[in-house]
Amino acid sequence: MPKYEVNRDGADEALDPQDGNPKVSFNSKDTNPERKIPRTKTIVIVVLIALCIIVVLLLFVWFIYTIVDTRPEWQLDNFYIETIPGYRYHPEDHATETLIAYNYLKPQSYKKWVDVIQTQLQDYTNTTANQVVCDYDRPPEAGQVCSVDVSKWFPCIHSNNYGYSKGSPCVFIRFNKIVDWIPELYDTPANLPENMPDYLKSTITRENQLFYKLGQTVWLSCTGVDPTDRENMGPLRMIPRMGFPGYFFPYNNTENYLSPLVAIYFEKPA
Repeated sequence: MPKYEVNRDGADEALDPQDGNPKVSFNSKDTNPERKIPRTKTIVIVVLIALCIIVVLLLFVWFIYTIVDTRPEWQLDNFYIETIPGYRYHPEDHATETLIAYNYLKPQSYKKWVDVIQTQLQDYTNTTANQVVCDYDRPPEAGQVCSVDVSKWFPCIHSNNYGYSKGSPCVFIRFNKIVDWIPELYDTPANLPENMPDYLKSTITRENQLFYKLGQTVWLSCTGVDPTDRENMGPLRMIPRMGFPGYFFPYNNTENYLSPLVAIYFEKPA
């Protein structure tokens, strides 16, 4: 009677075609050319794949927080449509849009704005190893950034509640970051535009006479939108000067860089 073989994987059955007693023998040799992967090895492979996915995700998160977060707000290329320099003001509260409303006789009313400014100026109150004191004849070297000591900008300082407790509030203007942008400066009285305010022209002329490098400034003017605003805003003062010093530019993504800042002090708004 013929003998039939059954592989160890049990895929084939051995039957006696003459309805006799089947006889089966097991071949000790593996005749299947495609051996199956043991279950233990499969588990190990799955675990390794899972670990690789976790590592990739962690690297992605690290990239976002260390690379993307340090990317400037605006860049001079085709991807960013904003190529005109701009500024942001503080305190900024999206809940009330651009309106700053408070009662200076009630601390609980103006404290909110004092806290908002303090939070938004936090980077300017910290010191870092690569910060240096800059000036028009002492610009920062490679790897250095200019310090901005807002603690000396009285009355626009925290201990004075930024003037809010006296009805003379301060607003801070901060220049946006644009990589490798170099301003074309109005550094001499001879090349000033006709539509520049007269008081600003006088300031530029006066400072140019004191020291010609003081003209290397991105000048800032402030006025009311309409006649009612101009009538009620009262006199104002810019601290420490009427613009952003040219030695802050260009911005090249140096670590701990501080955008140039100007405080506008409204002395007696109506």
